[in-house]
Amino acid sequence: VQGLLDLKKDYSPDRIFIEPTGIAEPGRLLSALYRPPLEPEFRIDQTVIVIDAASFLRCYKELEYLYVMQIKTADIILLNKADLATKSVTDKTEKAVRALNSRAVILRTEQSRVDLFNLFEGIKPAAPSSIAAGTKLKQPVFESFSFKSNSTFSQAKIEKFLDRQTANIFRVKGFIRVEEGMKLLNYTAGQTEWEPFEPTDNQTTLTVIGARLVRDKWISQINQAVIGKKGESHAKSEHILNR
Repeated sequence: VQGLLDLKKDYSPDRIFIEPTGIAEPGRLLSALYRPPLEPEFRIDQTVIVIDAASFLRCYKELEYLYVMQIKTADIILLNKADLATKSVTDKTEKAVRALNSRAVILRTEQSRVDLFNLFEGIKPAAPSSIAAGTKLKQPVFESFSFKSNSTFSQAKIEKFLDRQTANIFRVKGFIRVEEGMKLLNYTAGQTEWEPFEPTDNQTTLTVIGARLVRDKWISQINQAVIGKKGESHAKSEHILNR
Protein backbone atom coordinates (compact mmCIF):
# COMPACT_ATOMS: atom_id res chain seq x y z
CA VAL A 1 0.00 0.00 0.00
CA GLN A 2 2.69 2.48 1.01
CA GLY A 3 4.70 1.56 -2.08
CA LEU A 4 1.85 2.67 -4.36
CA LEU A 5 1.41 5.92 -2.47
CA ASP A 6 5.14 6.63 -2.67
CA LEU A 7 5.17 5.79 -6.39
CA LYS A 8 2.42 8.32 -7.07
CA LYS A 9 4.06 10.99 -4.93
CA ASP A 10 7.57 10.57 -6.38
CA TYR A 11 6.78 9.98 -10.08
CA SER A 12 3.13 10.96 -10.73
CA PRO A 13 2.60 8.16 -13.31
CA ASP A 14 -0.34 8.30 -15.71
CA ARG A 15 -1.04 4.60 -15.26
CA ILE A 16 0.27 1.85 -13.00
CA PHE A 17 0.22 -1.78 -14.08
CA ILE A 18 0.06 -4.28 -11.22
CA GLU A 19 1.03 -7.84 -12.13
CA PRO A 20 0.54 -10.27 -9.23
CA THR A 21 1.81 -13.84 -9.21
CA GLY A 22 0.05 -16.60 -11.12
CA ILE A 23 -1.45 -17.96 -7.90
CA ALA A 24 -2.73 -14.61 -6.63
CA GLU A 25 -6.37 -13.80 -5.89
CA PRO A 26 -7.22 -10.53 -7.67
CA GLY A 27 -10.21 -9.98 -5.40
CA ARG A 28 -7.94 -9.42 -2.40
CA LEU A 29 -5.88 -6.90 -4.34
CA LEU A 30 -9.00 -5.08 -5.51
CA SER A 31 -10.30 -4.97 -1.94
CA ALA A 32 -7.19 -3.06 -0.88
CA LEU A 33 -7.50 -0.68 -3.83
CA TYR A 34 -11.15 0.06 -3.06
CA ARG A 35 -10.36 1.06 0.54
CA PRO A 36 -8.57 4.08 2.04
CA PRO A 37 -5.85 5.18 1.81
CA LEU A 38 -5.67 3.96 -1.81
CA GLU A 39 -9.30 4.45 -2.87
CA PRO A 40 -9.24 8.27 -3.05
CA GLU A 41 -5.83 8.33 -4.77
CA PHE A 42 -6.35 5.86 -7.63
CA ARG A 43 -8.99 4.98 -10.21
CA ILE A 44 -9.19 1.29 -10.96
CA ASP A 45 -9.28 0.48 -14.66
CA GLN A 46 -9.51 -2.97 -16.21
CA THR A 47 -8.67 -6.24 -14.52
CA VAL A 48 -7.05 -8.48 -17.13
CA ILE A 49 -6.19 -12.15 -16.72
CA VAL A 50 -4.38 -14.49 -19.07
CA ILE A 51 -5.50 -18.12 -19.45
CA ASP A 52 -3.48 -20.84 -21.14
CA ALA A 53 -5.99 -22.16 -23.67
CA ALA A 54 -3.88 -25.25 -24.31
CA SER A 55 -3.79 -26.46 -20.68
CA PHE A 56 -6.86 -24.94 -18.98
CA LEU A 57 -9.12 -27.99 -19.25
CA ARG A 58 -6.37 -30.41 -18.22
CA CYS A 59 -5.45 -28.39 -15.15
CA TYR A 60 -8.90 -27.17 -14.13
CA LYS A 61 -9.63 -29.85 -11.55
CA GLU A 62 -6.35 -29.28 -9.73
CA LEU A 63 -6.44 -25.47 -9.96
CA GLU A 64 -10.21 -24.91 -9.79
CA TYR A 65 -10.07 -22.54 -6.81
CA LEU A 66 -7.55 -20.22 -8.46
CA TYR A 67 -9.26 -20.32 -11.85
CA VAL A 68 -12.65 -19.44 -10.34
CA MET A 69 -11.28 -16.63 -8.17
CA GLN A 70 -9.35 -15.08 -11.05
CA ILE A 71 -11.94 -15.52 -13.80
CA LYS A 72 -14.84 -14.13 -11.77
CA THR A 73 -12.90 -10.94 -11.05
CA ALA A 74 -11.75 -10.30 -14.64
CA ASP A 75 -12.97 -7.55 -16.96
CA ILE A 76 -10.96 -8.85 -19.91
CA ILE A 77 -9.79 -12.43 -20.37
CA LEU A 78 -7.05 -13.35 -22.83
CA LEU A 79 -7.26 -16.94 -24.04
CA ASN A 80 -3.58 -17.16 -24.81
CA LYS A 81 -1.58 -19.80 -26.71
CA ALA A 82 -4.57 -20.33 -28.97
CA ASP A 83 -2.07 -21.39 -31.64
CA LEU A 84 -0.96 -24.33 -29.47
CA ALA A 85 -4.49 -25.65 -28.90
CA THR A 86 -6.94 -27.10 -31.39
CA LYS A 87 -10.03 -25.05 -32.25
CA SER A 88 -12.14 -27.63 -30.45
CA VAL A 89 -10.12 -27.30 -27.23
CA THR A 90 -10.13 -23.50 -27.44
CA ASP A 91 -13.90 -23.46 -28.03
CA LYS A 92 -14.46 -25.72 -24.99
CA THR A 93 -12.16 -23.56 -22.89
CA GLU A 94 -13.98 -20.37 -23.87
CA LYS A 95 -17.33 -21.99 -23.08
CA ALA A 96 -16.11 -23.03 -19.62
CA VAL A 97 -14.68 -19.56 -18.94
CA ARG A 98 -17.88 -17.86 -20.13
CA ALA A 99 -19.89 -20.02 -17.73
CA LEU A 100 -17.85 -18.54 -14.85
CA ASN A 101 -17.95 -14.94 -16.10
CA SER A 102 -20.72 -13.79 -18.42
CA ARG A 103 -19.76 -10.11 -18.48
CA ALA A 104 -16.04 -10.15 -19.34
CA VAL A 105 -14.61 -9.54 -22.80
CA ILE A 106 -12.82 -12.67 -24.03
CA LEU A 107 -10.04 -12.35 -26.61
CA ARG A 108 -8.12 -15.18 -28.24
CA THR A 109 -4.42 -14.38 -28.47
CA GLU A 110 -1.05 -15.80 -29.44
CA GLN A 111 1.94 -14.88 -27.24
CA SER A 112 -0.43 -12.47 -25.44
CA ARG A 113 -0.32 -10.07 -28.41
CA VAL A 114 -3.10 -7.52 -28.11
CA ASP A 115 -3.52 -3.84 -28.98
CA LEU A 116 -2.89 -2.04 -25.70
CA PHE A 117 -5.00 0.99 -26.61
CA ASN A 118 -8.01 -1.21 -27.31
CA LEU A 119 -7.26 -3.26 -24.23
CA PHE A 120 -7.42 -0.32 -21.84
CA GLU A 121 -9.45 2.29 -23.71
CA GLY A 122 -11.53 0.79 -26.50
CA ILE A 123 -12.78 -2.47 -24.97
CA LYS A 124 -15.17 -2.46 -22.06
CA PRO A 125 -16.89 -5.36 -20.26
CA ALA A 126 -20.65 -5.83 -20.32
CA ALA A 127 -20.84 -4.75 -16.65
CA PRO A 128 -18.57 -2.92 -14.20
CA SER A 129 -15.85 -4.76 -12.35
CA SER A 130 -16.72 -6.34 -9.04
CA ILE A 131 -14.77 -8.09 -6.32
CA ALA A 132 -15.14 -11.84 -6.58
CA ALA A 133 -17.44 -13.19 -3.90
CA GLY A 134 -16.49 -15.95 -1.51
CA THR A 135 -16.57 -19.55 -2.60
CA LYS A 136 -17.11 -22.92 -0.99
CA LEU A 137 -14.26 -24.35 -3.04
CA LYS A 138 -11.32 -25.61 -1.05
CA GLN A 139 -8.32 -23.33 -1.32
CA PRO A 140 -5.21 -25.30 -2.33
CA VAL A 141 -2.01 -24.98 -0.34
CA PHE A 142 0.84 -24.37 -2.75
CA GLU A 143 4.35 -25.45 -1.84
CA SER A 144 7.73 -24.84 -3.37
CA PHE A 145 11.24 -26.16 -3.16
CA SER A 146 14.49 -25.37 -4.93
CA PHE A 147 16.63 -28.01 -6.59
CA LYS A 148 20.36 -27.56 -7.25
CA SER A 149 22.74 -29.89 -9.04
CA ASN A 150 26.22 -29.94 -10.53
CA SER A 151 25.24 -32.61 -13.09
CA THR A 152 24.69 -32.23 -16.83
CA PHE A 153 21.20 -33.22 -18.01
CA SER A 154 19.81 -34.50 -21.30
CA GLN A 155 17.41 -31.89 -22.68
CA ALA A 156 15.40 -34.59 -24.48
CA LYS A 157 15.04 -36.61 -21.27
CA ILE A 158 14.09 -33.50 -19.29
CA GLU A 159 11.34 -32.76 -21.82
CA LYS A 160 10.00 -36.32 -21.51
CA PHE A 161 10.18 -36.02 -17.73
CA LEU A 162 8.19 -32.77 -17.79
CA ASP A 163 5.65 -34.25 -20.21
CA ARG A 164 4.87 -36.86 -17.55
CA GLN A 165 4.20 -34.26 -14.85
CA THR A 166 0.75 -34.34 -13.31
CA ALA A 167 -1.42 -31.25 -12.88
CA ASN A 168 -0.28 -30.81 -9.27
CA ILE A 169 3.08 -29.56 -10.61
CA PHE A 170 2.18 -25.98 -11.45
CA ARG A 171 5.54 -24.54 -12.46
CA VAL A 172 9.22 -25.37 -12.84
CA LYS A 173 11.55 -22.47 -13.60
CA GLY A 174 15.26 -21.80 -13.44
CA PHE A 175 18.62 -22.53 -15.04
CA ILE A 176 19.66 -26.02 -16.08
CA ARG A 177 22.87 -27.36 -17.58
CA VAL A 178 22.24 -29.51 -20.67
CA GLU A 179 24.47 -30.83 -23.48
CA GLU A 180 24.61 -27.45 -25.24
CA GLY A 181 25.36 -25.50 -22.09
CA MET A 182 23.25 -23.55 -19.63
CA LYS A 183 19.64 -22.78 -20.56
CA LEU A 184 16.69 -21.04 -18.96
CA LEU A 185 13.85 -23.53 -18.42
CA ASN A 186 10.25 -22.39 -17.99
CA TYR A 187 7.60 -25.08 -17.49
CA THR A 188 4.05 -23.94 -16.80
CA ALA A 189 0.99 -26.20 -16.70
CA GLY A 190 2.14 -28.60 -19.39
CA GLN A 191 4.06 -26.14 -21.60
CA THR A 192 7.88 -26.18 -21.73
CA GLU A 193 10.04 -23.36 -23.07
CA TRP A 194 13.84 -23.16 -23.39
CA GLU A 195 16.10 -20.13 -23.83
CA PRO A 196 19.90 -19.99 -24.16
CA PHE A 197 21.53 -18.31 -21.20
CA GLU A 198 25.00 -17.02 -20.37
CA PRO A 199 25.43 -17.96 -16.72
CA THR A 200 27.58 -16.60 -13.94
CA ASP A 201 28.11 -20.24 -12.90
CA ASN A 202 27.26 -23.65 -14.33
CA GLN A 203 25.08 -24.98 -11.54
CA THR A 204 21.54 -26.11 -12.25
CA THR A 205 19.08 -24.20 -10.05
CA LEU A 206 15.35 -24.88 -10.40
CA THR A 207 12.31 -23.78 -8.41
CA VAL A 208 9.34 -26.16 -8.32
CA ILE A 209 5.85 -24.94 -7.39
CA GLY A 210 2.83 -27.16 -6.91
CA ALA A 211 0.41 -28.80 -4.52
CA ARG A 212 0.99 -32.02 -2.56
CA LEU A 213 4.57 -32.18 -3.76
CA VAL A 214 6.51 -35.40 -3.23
CA ARG A 215 9.93 -33.80 -3.30
CA ASP A 216 12.16 -36.86 -2.96
CA LYS A 217 10.32 -38.72 -5.72
CA TRP A 218 10.54 -35.70 -8.05
CA ILE A 219 14.29 -35.34 -7.45
CA SER A 220 14.86 -39.05 -8.01
CA GLN A 221 13.02 -38.88 -11.33
CA ILE A 222 14.79 -35.79 -12.66
CA ASN A 223 18.17 -37.29 -11.75
CA GLN A 224 17.44 -40.09 -14.20
CA ALA A 225 17.99 -37.52 -16.96
CA VAL A 226 21.61 -36.96 -15.91
CA ILE A 227 24.26 -37.53 -18.59
CA GLY A 228 27.47 -39.23 -17.52
CA LYS A 229 28.68 -39.03 -13.94
CA LYS A 230 26.09 -37.78 -11.51
CA GLY A 231 27.17 -34.70 -9.60
CA GLU A 232 26.13 -33.47 -6.20
CA SER A 233 22.50 -32.36 -5.89
CA HIS A 234 20.32 -31.14 -3.07
CA ALA A 235 17.01 -29.40 -2.39
CA LYS A 236 15.91 -26.83 0.14
CA SER A 237 12.91 -27.43 2.36
CA GLU A 238 9.42 -26.79 1.08
CA HIS A 239 7.60 -23.53 1.76
CA ILE A 240 3.91 -22.79 2.13
CA LEU A 241 3.04 -20.16 -0.47
CA ASN A 242 -0.53 -19.49 0.59
CA ARG A 243 -3.06 -20.59 3.19
